[in-house]
Amino acid sequence: MRDDPISAETAPRRPSRWRRWAPVAVLALALAAFWALGVQDALSWEALRAQRADLIAWRDARPMLSAVAFVSVGAALMAIGFPSVAVIMAAGGLIFGLWAGAAYSLGATTAGSFVLFLAVRHARAGLAGRLGAALDRVETHARGRAFLYLLSMRLTPIFPTLAVTLTAAAARIGVRDFLGATLLGLAPGALVYAGLGAGAGVLIEAGAEGDLASLVFRPIVLLPLLGLAGLAFAAARLRRRKSVDG
Repeated sequence: MRDDPISAETAPRRPSRWRRWAPVAVLALALAAFWALGVQDALSWEALRAQRADLIAWRDARPMLSAVAFVSVGAALMAIGFPSVAVIMAAGGLIFGLWAGAAYSLGATTAGSFVLFLAVRHARAGLAGRLGAALDRVETHARGRAFLYLLSMRLTPIFPTLAVTLTAAAARIGVRDFLGATLLGLAPGALVYAGLGAGAGVLIEAGAEGDLASLVFRPIVLLPLLGLAGLAFAAARLRRRKSVDG
């Protein structure tokens, strides 16, 4: 019996290896260009401190454009795998102040993490052959409690945001759980780091000298750091409760 040519033509085709890896490849090339061009130097504490007056002037002259530009750049950095979410959030506070800086940086980091999440999840089939057993263990551990699993990791400062995003993609966590847990999990950190950046901005305006380490013990900077310690405690309690319930 001959194969039906119509069914053969209309049968769904598996995406080619290139199509699976294309989004990740584009992001990886962007990250390589980022480091090769030395763009990371512009995001150092010294560079941000030196440019703060110009950034504030631009913010005041073009409030809407500066906000959109900040969110877009922050999202792009997160999407290509920029390793430090703290820099983005602190920069938001340094430029826009506590509340606006926290909101803009939270939007940027959530959007960028979501783009990376989708790209890696799209390529997951290509990883299965090489890391199948490890991916299965992660997926099994998260099954049935994906939201709390991801939320507890987002709230724990020792877990890098990039690593958590990659883990969520590998575990096939749903889009709704990913977005909800990422938004809620990154919100406290956004407030803490934006507060740190805003506090540093106040000290700079007051003419305080020294590097970031020398400013840490001033109350306006120390309080956000204590909030970060509180985050770690809350995450530990959540993980303990999750293990008891599981």
